Amino acid sequence: DTVALQIMNVNFSEKFIDIGILNPSTRVVAYEFDLHGVNIWNVENLADASEYPIQPEFLLGGQKVIGISYQDSTIRKYYEPTPICRVHFYELTDTVICIDNIVDIVSGNITQTITRIDGECWEYDVTGMKNFDKSNYFQLVPNPASTEVNIQLNFSEKSDARIIILNSLGQNVYSGEVKNSEKQYLSFNISEFAKGIYLVNVITEKGMMTKKLVIN
Repeated sequence: DTVALQIMNVNFSEKFIDIGILNPSTRVVAYEFDLHGVNIWNVENLADASEYPIQPEFLLGGQKVIGISYQDSTIRKYYEPTPICRVHFYELTDTVICIDNIVDIVSGNITQTITRIDGECWEYDVTGMKNFDKSNYFQLVPNPASTEVNIQLNFSEKSDARIIILNSLGQNVYSGEVKNSEKQYLSFNISEFAKGIYLVNVITEKGMMTKKLVIN
């Protein structure tokens, strides 16, 4: 039985990758693969939750994704490439994103399969982002933080921006907007936030910048 994985879609602005499976001859109980080019923030299951109710496993900041069912459930046979998981990343480590390696795919009969990587790598044209980063940036002070964090915005021209803070589960814990800002200093009370790692996203019409915030 041959099973293929491929990158079906990459959204560079919202920072996620959809991984698809092609398994026309066998159902699948588990998969494990490595990505190249990103540091992982979170992974969500896109397979039918009524048939394959799992939470993919991953290492924060790593490249490995593991999907395995402990409830005697399987991914059904798919005769066309179909998304099975969405990998959220917080930064690129290369301009090219690929499935680097399929470690293992286990069939519904709990046997190993023949695996292959379909599709192509996705390449990001960094020219626009480099220009964006040089003229627009923000800082988090202090970081790590415990009770309060300050976001220092520095844009090359007056811009509207949206600020979103996500926790380690990818849940939105704060969302706000600033209008017509160029250089601005914003203070946030984080004393009620649980300890852990958060992502702070600043989004303008030119793109999105992301920084990691540690609350201790």
